[in-house]
Parts: sequence; C-alpha cells; structure tokens
Amino acid sequence: AAAALGPAEGSMAWFLLRVLEQTGYEQFLKHESTDGADRWRNVRELANLAAPYAAEELVDFLDQLALVQDQDGLDADEAAAARVKLMTIHAAKGLEFDLVVVAGCEEGLLPHYYATADKEGAALAEAVDEERRLLYVAMTRARESLILTHARTRLTWGVARQMDASRFLDEIPRDLRRDLAVAAPPGTPRRRFSKRRSSSSGMLQGF
Repeated sequence: AAAALGPAEGSMAWFLLRVLEQTGYEQFLKHESTDGADRWRNVRELANLAAPYAAEELVDFLDQLALVQDQDGLDADEAAAARVKLMTIHAAKGLEFDLVVVAGCEEGLLPHYYATADKEGAALAEAVDEERRLLYVAMTRARESLILTHARTRLTWGVARQMDASRFLDEIPRDLRRDLAVAAPPGTPRRRFSKRRSSSSGMLQGF
C-alpha cells in the first residue's frame, strides 16, 4: 500500500506515532486484546490531543492531561444537576434523554472502517446493516429532540482529513429532518512545530 501522509515532523503526534511503530503496540492491541479496537481508537484520540504540542513539550502535554483527569474526578455533588453526559452508543443502550446529539455521522465512523474493511458482497451488506442498527440505537435514545452531526474535516493523528457524511443520513426522509450547516470558528490553531511532513507505513490507512 502507498505510504500515507503523517503528522508534522517534530510534533507530539509524530513522536507518539514513532513510539507506537517501534513498539508494535497497534498490533498488540488489535490481535492480543479482546477490546483492542476500542483501545486503539483511544490511542488515536490521544494523538489528536497531542497535535498542538511539539515533541519536546512532553511535560507540558502530560500536565494538561493530568489537569483534565482532575476535572473529570470532581465529586458529582459539586457539579450542576443539569449537565452534558458524554458516552458511546454502546454505553447508551437502555437509556433515554430529552435531547440527544450524535457526533461523528461520517463515513469511516458510521459505518465504521473496522466494521467494513476487507469485506464484500453479503458480508459487507451484513456489516453495514449492523452499523445502521447501531445508529438506530443512538437515535432512539432521544425522547424529544435529536441532532445528528458530521464534520467536514477531522483530525487523525494530528492531520486534518476531509470527511464524507454518513450514507445513513440520506436514508432519513427529508420531511423528518432539517439540514443545517454550521460554519467553523474563525482563525486556526497556532502551530508550534515544524511543518515538514513525514510518511507512515500504514498507521493512518483507512482513517
């Protein structure tokens, strides 16, 4: 397979990618762990969080992560009663909320790349049907209002990539939906690392 464009050389995401390649951690998670796919997605998100940092800013990055974890650990009684609950679709099964926002309704996420990769014919159709049922579960968690969102671009390993809206959105009757476009906020994040690009031998394939 052709080499994929990777994170900017010298960035924290680039440094993390090099570590993962040299340790073989991706293969370990996917082949020796029952929840490897979910754990690997968490690692990818870690690289996205690391994107604004340069490799030599490791201590600053770890300090920021520790701060976020401290905030997550606040006692529930200290938080407001009405608050946003963030969870996966699987974790939401059996629950209901007045308002539900489903983020990431994009090709490669819904349906997910891992669910459809290397499949064709009946196997591919079955995998897509299962992903469609998963979105149905998410949609039916809403009692009153439902918002389905998709991004035009998404960070993967610190690299912005163009995304296509999920095919499932087109299956929703137009008289049951209202399509809205939301402009991105003005300005771009300040880059603190070299803009030279490096190649990756498969870590970014399929994303």
